[in-house]
Amino acid sequence: MITNLDEKIFPPKFIASVIFPIRDGMVCMAIKTRGIGKNKRNGYGGGQDEGENILACTIRELREESGIEADISGFTKVGFIKIKNLNTDGTLNFTCHLHVMLLNLWKGDFIETPEMLDPRWFPISNLPIDDMMPADLVWLPRILAGESLKGELSCDSNQNLIGEAFFEFSTFVDTDFNAD
Repeated sequence: MITNLDEKIFPPKFIASVIFPIRDGMVCMAIKTRGIGKNKRNGYGGGQDEGENILACTIRELREESGIEADISGFTKVGFIKIKNLNTDGTLNFTCHLHVMLLNLWKGDFIETPEMLDPRWFPISNLPIDDMMPADLVWLPRILAGESLKGELSCDSNQNLIGEAFFEFSTFVDTDFNAD
């Protein structure tokens, strides 16, 4: 078994970020209206555009999905997850490299948008697990509890975990905002 995740070959087909705004022991999550995780509560985010680094992607996606203007200094990268999304027959549909960010500084109020409905604040200790994508429950509580993680997992078309998830502690620096 390979224990160093850097040794594994897992090329991306889709590079994305997800942002979890936090304050006073609470996290803001909304209901996705389309794509992976449709009708589930999640953070804000999405795919990287051509020529965009992951920080620019994160800021743009947050603005489009929440109406919030983020202060760059408010972002902390806390995760990097390689996700194999599988078809119902077990074949590979696509691979996603997901950059996970926490945000603690912004301007404005969270609003509903065509992509994200019903933004609500939840205690980090009491996440809406019945309304979330099942595979997120493997890593999100750990990240919200203060861990920084690098890992990989495989999901079926309903975002249920398939097999084992592999995670290790990691430390991210500012240059990691530009990494794939």
